[in-house]
Order: sequence, then C-alpha cells, then structure tokens
Amino acid sequence: MSRRSDELPQILSRCFLRVVRDFDVAARVRGLLGGRRRGRVLAVGKAAPAMLAGAWDASVDRALLVVPQGTRVAWAGARVDVRYATHPEPTPSSVEAADAAIAFAEEGLDLALVSGGTSSLLCRPVPGLSLEQKVHVTSALSNAGVPIAVLNLVRRHLSAIKGGGLARVANRPITSVLLSDVLEGGPHDVGSGPTVADPTTVADAERVLSEHGLEAPLVETLKPQEASALGLETLFVATPKDLALAAVRALEAEEFEVHLMPPTDGDVVDLARAYAGLSRELVSGQAIVRVAEPSVKVTSTNPGRGGRSTHLAALAGPMLDPKAALLCGASDGVDGSSQSAGAVVTAARLRGIDVAAMVARFDTARMHRQAGTLIEIASPTGLNLCDLHILAKA
Repeated sequence: MSRRSDELPQILSRCFLRVVRDFDVAARVRGLLGGRRRGRVLAVGKAAPAMLAGAWDASVDRALLVVPQGTRVAWAGARVDVRYATHPEPTPSSVEAADAAIAFAEEGLDLALVSGGTSSLLCRPVPGLSLEQKVHVTSALSNAGVPIAVLNLVRRHLSAIKGGGLARVANRPITSVLLSDVLEGGPHDVGSGPTVADPTTVADAERVLSEHGLEAPLVETLKPQEASALGLETLFVATPKDLALAAVRALEAEEFEVHLMPPTDGDVVDLARAYAGLSRELVSGQAIVRVAEPSVKVTSTNPGRGGRSTHLAALAGPMLDPKAALLCGASDGVDGSSQSAGAVVTAARLRGIDVAAMVARFDTARMHRQAGTLIEIASPTGLNLCDLHILAKA
C-alpha cells in the first residue's frame, strides 16, 4: 500500500489511540480471577477503576479505591471508599491515602489490584523522614535519569507501606493482581510492591543513595522467607509486552510490515540517534514497535512543560529520514507535565522551529504545540503500560 509521508503522523496517531482505547483491562481482570471469591479489595493506581470493575461481583465485601486526583470514578455506595491522591509526586493527600490503606488492611485484605502510579499515590515515609525529604530524594534520583526499577528500589526502603508493608499489616494470604508498567522487573517493582515480598535490601538502597550523594533513613522490606510473605499469591493481568503486541496488530491492520523490538529504558539522547538511524534503514511500508521507559536527565534549573515522550520526539524529529515518522506516546495519556500523551513527528513538521532551544529548556510541549505534533487526549486513558514508540516509513 503506497502512502505519502505527510499521511504517516495521522495514521500512527490513529493506531496509538486505538490501542489505548481498546485495551480492555476490566475484561482481562475478570477472566483472570474467574470464580475466585474477592472479599476485601484494595484497588490502587492509574488503572484502578478498570481493574476494580473487572473484579467486581457479589463476593466483594468492601473495597478501597485509590486514584490520581482528577480521575473520573463512577463508583459509589456503602461498599466502596474512594480516595484521591497525587501523581507523579506525593503530597499530604498521598499520606492520607496510605493511612487509609493501612487501616483497611488492618481489618483484612484479600485482593490487591495494583497498577502504575501506586508509588506516588500511597506514601507513608519511614520514621525520621518527612514527606518533603522523601520527595527531595526521589526527585533527585528521577532527575538524574536512574531507571524506574532503581528508583522504586529506593522508594521501597524509604516507606512503611511499600515493599510488602501492607502484607505485613494484613498478616493473611493476599492475592495481588498486577498491571505492570515495568519493562523487565518483578512483582516488587510494580507500584513499589505494597503487597508482595521484596528480594532487595537496605544495603542495595544505600548503594544507590551513596552513588548520588544522598542520605535518608531506610528500613528493611518484607522478605520472601518471612512469615507474612507465606501464602502471598501474585498474578499479572497485563504487561508492557501486551501493549506492544496490540500495537503490532493495529499497524498490521493498516498493512504495515511490522517488526517488534526489545523493550528499552535507554537514555533519550541515545534512543533519538538510534531511531534516526533506523528511519534510514527501513524500506517503504515497514514499521517498528517498541515499549519503553526512557531515562531523561533534567539539567535545567527551571524546566518548562514536557515529558520523556515529547522530549524524545523533539530530539529525534529533525534527524529522521524525510519519508519517516516517529510516535512517542504515554499509554496512560499523561506524558510528564506536557498536558498531552506525547508527540508524533516528521523532519518536515519540525522544520523552521528552534528545537535545540526548547530541548535545552526541557520545554518541548510548547514546541510540539507550535508544530501541531502533540498527541492530545481529553483525559487520562486509565491504562498504564509504559510508553509506546512507533517508527514507520512511507
């Protein structure tokens, strides 16, 4: 099928929006749980409403739902308590939500539905650590571009609720159903693992802090051999690979020859160069799909609006082959502070724009809005399975 290069951005955007719209989290949870009794249910994270919808049946005794502020929630009634907290950084509302989750678990917790965003939504710093201090440590690590698995390792040991903290409080068998936003991590990496055992240690966290010149009080997390970890069950309802496969199918429906690349958490500068090179190697009608969680080192003292997807697209766009387009999109519809889901670019659409200046200020959302390359979504998708990158050639 022949296409003009100027048609590619619209095609790739259409595929991306179709994938995040049609990914049925509720149906996946429903099928995974089958006839299991639900009992007392905690649902937390960006995908919590859909996960709770899939788990809901007459066997739910009571549920606590914790979601980002601004999330549209249709749940109401005596059996569901809804709490709102903040993301990507915790605030006092996150501490209040954590306290509610601890109190809920103390009365009994049977089923935990955990998705990305949980690390910020539930925040109970260890004794001797203030909320402000915890935010300072995690922000410093994030701005240094550490991989999310390393960031969550530290988060678990700064917290009284993560790293199996809720499992310790509940002290009973818990089934954890996870929607993973971690590329290649374990259950303890999803939402920093509030209801699962953690194989990492305080010594591991201390090494990370030392490497970045940071200090903070740390506590040991729940270990697999501890009594509170016995009987814990973990089920994955979806992973980033499922998102990638859905994107492959969407592009194949558009008659592309699609190649699935391994996931990556590489630096955005390196990825931009790699995609520029790949854009010249592709032949007409070929596309590449990849799930990713790129690392971005924020060096500006006063960054503007942007996110890792808009930043990567800005870096790569001017270097792309004239017949290629690159889409970088956040599956949750929230790319950092960009107020968008990301961007889809060609070299032509960024021509005449001072891309380097916007990249240096980490103000790439403004640049993409000027170029008309933002992927704008009215509200968060309720899905959280890492970022999706699509590179295609006309």
